[in-house]
Amino acid sequence: MINIQDRVNHNFTKAGYAVAEAALTIEAALKTPGIDKDLISKAQHTYEQAYLRVTFIGAENSMGFHNPPEAMRILTDALAQGKEVTGMARDAMYKAGVTPPDFSPDKIDRIVRERFTTKDGKTGFRPDVPRKAATLD
Repeated sequence: MINIQDRVNHNFTKAGYAVAEAALTIEAALKTPGIDKDLISKAQHTYEQAYLRVTFIGAENSMGFHNPPEAMRILTDALAQGKEVTGMARDAMYKAGVTPPDFSPDKIDRIVRERFTTKDGKTGFRPDVPRKAATLD
């Protein structure tokens, strides 16, 4: 059982980073003048689907205990959709003549810490806790 939950957790983390990268790439694309609004709209819709899948697995909280194949299917879909969205947003930026930014897991971790660590240090993410981005592959 631990093996199953470990695999689900690993894919949950991978899908989470893929969806976070998709969100940040859309955010960057929306700041790009002359962006293809239709393509970004499609990317946003697909992003929503990926986000809901990752959020569902997180909220369901069993890490695959009740139905491992279904949890893995949902996370595989979210991972694929996240990568698809990132590709769509990057393509839209290239078409607008802009080189899109790259968002490695380490960069995503830095952005999250910057946005969600409070000034008083009492809430939000603790900067002294190492992230596991390096273990994704």
